Amino acid sequence: NAHFQNVSKRNITAVNLSFHCNEVNKSSDKNPLLVYHGLFGSKFNWRVLSTKLTEATLRKVYTLDVRDHGESPHTGILTYETMAIAEKFTNWSQFRWSCNVSPEKVEKLIVVDIGIKTLSTSPQSSIVNINLVKAMKEAIGSVPSGLSLSESRRKVDEHLKSFVPDEFVRGFLLMNLKKSNEGIAWKYNLSAIERFLRDNSLNDLKLCAPFKGEVLVIHGGMSDYVRTDDYESIREWFPNCKFECIPEGNHYLHIQCQQEFLKRVLLFINST
Repeated sequence: NAHFQNVSKRNITAVNLSFHCNEVNKSSDKNPLLVYHGLFGSKFNWRVLSTKLTEATLRKVYTLDVRDHGESPHTGILTYETMAIAEKFTNWSQFRWSCNVSPEKVEKLIVVDIGIKTLSTSPQSSIVNINLVKAMKEAIGSVPSGLSLSESRRKVDEHLKSFVPDEFVRGFLLMNLKKSNEGIAWKYNLSAIERFLRDNSLNDLKLCAPFKGEVLVIHGGMSDYVRTDDYESIREWFPNCKFECIPEGNHYLHIQCQQEFLKRVLLFINST
């Protein structure tokens, strides 16, 4: 693990992002790949895939922790602007913020199962809501002191079952538990994420000039984040966009459909 030193823009305080770099064994002048996770994710989620990407493309692959996630600093200021301008690394929404800043630095953009439509954060229609954040806070508060990390994970898992019925999604969250001086803690800054959701910053996507570079949107057929009827609105901002749907994939297709995901992504990366 290491940290990127970033520049400050628009009076936003830059932070050192935690990252892991997969090095190339052979000499290569190819541009590196930057992997930027989504909400509640971490660079750890991409550790296996990033190794395979390096081997198949002969490119360095940097997996990053966004601010207030993983091992990056907890700043308490979590917005698309701070993520895109201060950190200057890109996923989908962050890229829309920064595409007016330096689009020439982006060779290609790959978007994994996320669109540009308004996302629901109501407890009735989405697990990504304030009630989940509150439950995550309560869960670590219910863990007795002195337990090992694995025992603590089991306790937290039991507490979260009513909020997150899907065992895979709970496991995804539980990877971000750690031991601390106080006992057990989340690697997330849950207070910052709670404000992000309460203020509806999740949907605060400021419009900018269309990005005319090559874009791949790869999504799961079993996921609601991107549907075929979203293609037209996405092309308004990314006119040179290609779409790939993995029919059996869900939101976590890069993990659960990894072989097919990797095949389609590599075709896009290696195309000229």
